[in-house]
Amino acid sequence: MADIVVKNLSFAYAGAAQNALHNISFTAAEGTLTLLCGATGSGKSTLLRHFVKELTPHGKRTGTLRYGDTEIVQLEPLKAAQKFGLVMQNPDNQIVTDNVFSELFFGLENLGFSAAEAHRRVAETVGFFGMESYLHKAIDSLSGGQKQLVNLAAALALRPEVLILDEPTAQLDPVASADFIAALLRINRELGVTVILCEHRLEQIFAHADQVVLLDKGQIAALGTPRELAAELMREPQLNKMYPAFPAAARLFGAVGGKGECPLSVREGRAFVQAFVKSGAEIHSAIPPKPATTPPQKPSVRLKNVYFRYESKGLDILNGADFTVYPGEITCILGGNGSGKSTALGVMGGVNCPHIGKIEILEKNIKAYKGGSLYKGILAGLPQNPETLFTRETARLELEEMGGDTSETQRIAQLLEISDLLPMHPLDLSGGERQKLAFAKVLLCNAQIYLLDEPLKGLDSRYKQVFGAVLKQLKDAGKTLILATHDIEFAALNADKCCICFNGELSAPLAAKEFFAGNYFYTPAINRIARAAGFNEVLSVEELAAKLRRKEFTV
Repeated sequence: MADIVVKNLSFAYAGAAQNALHNISFTAAEGTLTLLCGATGSGKSTLLRHFVKELTPHGKRTGTLRYGDTEIVQLEPLKAAQKFGLVMQNPDNQIVTDNVFSELFFGLENLGFSAAEAHRRVAETVGFFGMESYLHKAIDSLSGGQKQLVNLAAALALRPEVLILDEPTAQLDPVASADFIAALLRINRELGVTVILCEHRLEQIFAHADQVVLLDKGQIAALGTPRELAAELMREPQLNKMYPAFPAAARLFGAVGGKGECPLSVREGRAFVQAFVKSGAEIHSAIPPKPATTPPQKPSVRLKNVYFRYESKGLDILNGADFTVYPGEITCILGGNGSGKSTALGVMGGVNCPHIGKIEILEKNIKAYKGGSLYKGILAGLPQNPETLFTRETARLELEEMGGDTSETQRIAQLLEISDLLPMHPLDLSGGERQKLAFAKVLLCNAQIYLLDEPLKGLDSRYKQVFGAVLKQLKDAGKTLILATHDIEFAALNADKCCICFNGELSAPLAAKEFFAGNYFYTPAINRIARAAGFNEVLSVEELAAKLRRKEFTV
C-alpha cells in the first residue's frame, strides 16, 4: 500500500475554454478515508475519474497524481485493475452478469486467478458482507441497495488497496444507504483500504472521514478534518454554499451559538441538546396543536384498488393501492429500493396499465384520454434516468424542442440556474446538471400535474433549496406535485404530505409533521436530535434552534 499524492493538478476538457480543475493539491494517506464534497458542477466527479486509469478524462492536464512513486496514468493495466476498486453512482451501470455469484467471480476470472483462488476469495467476501441469502439470485431481482453492495463486494474480491466511490448512495433508500456506509467503514477501518469518496449526502459519512476536501469551481475551497471544516463553516455559515449539506447537529450548534466542540453526529447532537436543556431556566409545552385542514373537494390524481404486475404470471408490484392527492399539494412517496415507487408513478402517468383497479386524473378515467391528450398540458413526468429525455446536440436545443417561446425558455433556464450550460452537449454535463436540464424540459410542458421520479439525485444541498422553492411556486399556482424520493430531509422540509410504499401498498398520505413524528428510520436527523428535548414534530434546524433559544423545552 502507499499514499496517493495529488500535486498542482489542473485539467481542462478538450475544447473547453476554462479549466474544470485548477491547482488541486492534497494527500490521501494510506488507510484513510477522504471525503470529496462540493456543489453540483464543482469538479468532484472530474477529479475522481483521475484516480481510475481507465476513466481518466481526455483533455489537457498539468501537475501530478501519484500512487506511491508512480503516476496513476502510468500504472500497468493489470496492476491498476488490482490496486484500485471502483463503485459508481448507478448500480446498474457497473453490473455485467445476470446473477450475484457470477458477478463476484467476473473480475477474478478476467485477471486470471485460478478457480480455487477465486472461489476462496468469493467465499471470504460473501461472508464479510453477509450475502449468503441472495448469492444465487438474479441481479434484476435485487433491490438497489443489494445491487450496490454486490458492486462493492465485487470490487473488494480483487483485494484493492484503494476504493474510489462516486456518490454510491445517491439512489439508495435511507436504510440501504446506512447499510452501505457501514460496510464501507468496515472495509476502511478493519481492512485498511484507502477510501476516496464523493458524496452530496453528508449526514451519515461526514463525521467518519479522516479528511474532507471541499471543492468550489474546480478549486479546493477548504481542506481539513471534519471538525476543522465544521468550525470554519460556523464562522460565516450563510456565505458557504455547502452549509445546508453539513450534518444537522453542526448546523444546530452554529444556529444557537454553541460553545466548545461542534457536534457532528445524531448522538453528539442529542447530547448537545440535552446539555442545552439542562441549562435552561424555563420549561413549558413546546408542541402546538395541529391546525385542522380540509382538503379540496376535487382530487387531481386518484388510484382505486390498483393491482399491477410486469409479467402475466409474476407477482403484483402494486397490491391494491389506494392513493389520492389534491391540487396545490407537494406529496412525497418514500420507501425502500424496489418497493414500487417508480411503478406507482408509471401507473399514475399512464405508462403502466394495471390489470385491476381504476385510475382517475382530474376526476376522469385515465383511459378516456385519447391521442396523447393526457400529456398536453395535463400531466408531465420526470423519469429516474434523465438521459432518456435527451435527443439533441446541445442543452439549448433540448429546451427549444419543447416549443415554448424564447422568453419562457430563458426564464426557466435562469430559474434552474442552467443558462451557462445551454451551449453544452447534454451528455457532457455532470449528473446533477443533467438532472437540472431534464427538469427544465418537464417544466416547459406547463402541466397541471407533475410526476417526478428521484428528481434530487446528483444535486447539492444548496441547489435542493432552489429546487424546493420552484416546487413551492408550482404548488402556489395550483399544480399537483408527486415525488418519489429517498431524500428524507428534502421531503421533511418541502412536502405537504408524505406516504410510504411497502409490500405493494401505498399508505394514505399524511401531513409531513404527523408522518415523520411517528417514524424511527424514515425521519430526518434533526428530528432524532430534537426528540432529546421532547420536540417530536420538529423537522428543521431553524425550528429547533428557535425553540432552544426561547427555552421551549419538554421533559
